[in-house]
Amino acid sequence: MKEKLIYYNENKEGKIEKLKDATYQAKEVMVQSVDEILDRGRKIELLVKKTQNLDNVASGLQQRADQYRSQEKWKSIRLKLVLAAIVGVGIYILVKNENKEGKIEKLKDATYQAKEVMVQSVDEILDRGR
Repeated sequence: MKEKLIYYNENKEGKIEKLKDATYQAKEVMVQSVDEILDRGRKIELLVKKTQNLDNVASGLQQRADQYRSQEKWKSIRLKLVLAAIVGVGIYILVKNENKEGKIEKLKDATYQAKEVMVQSVDEILDRGR
């Protein structure tokens, strides 16, 4: 009986040691899992910050693109207005010159007619004198 008592006492300690060992290993696995979860959390936080930063940069680029598009639109409108003004001035000058040329032609015609009248008058005077 004594042997049986010793055997059970020794095996009891062996079972307790095995349970302690298993508990320690479970604890180590849990600690490792928690550490991995915390690392993932940090990585997710970093990814969220980078995503927010990228969103801010994209918004800024969009605003600058809109401003540039607006500036180019107004440059185009100004250029068209300047070209229209130049064409308008050119047409005005051409019309004005046409009118001057028309006036010059009228003046030439009037001068030619006056010359003809004078030649006829001189011829009549000369014919009367003969």
